[in-house]
Amino acid sequence: MGKKAEKHASKGFVLPLVLIFMAVFSVFSITFTQVLINTNRNIREQVDFTKAYYIARSGADIGRQLVASGETSWATFTGSLDSGAFHVSLEENNLIVSDATLTELLPKRGSVLFPAREHPVSRCMLPRNLP
Repeated sequence: MGKKAEKHASKGFVLPLVLIFMAVFSVFSITFTQVLINTNRNIREQVDFTKAYYIARSGADIGRQLVASGETSWATFTGSLDSGAFHVSLEENNLIVSDATLTELLPKRGSVLFPAREHPVSRCMLPRNLP
């Protein structure tokens, strides 16, 4: 009768082992998914801010070309490129300042996993004189 008692006691060993494994696997999966979501969000924001910077840089380059061609009657101007808009001003301290906003983003909607994104804004300042 001793062997039967030992067999009977070890019958319920697999279910708790599977439950513990599933709990650990679930926690790992949720953590890994959250890390991937955050990484994806950071990459999208970096790409958007880089686009905004290059739009601002393009506006500043246009202002620099106007100054180089002798056109200095403007104090400010605005324009738009592919996916954004820029505002360029000629400052008194010999700087051309360009502010840009990226406008191509989807409408602002948010959820717990994907919060609403702001429109990236960037500023570029170039010296008035060409190097």
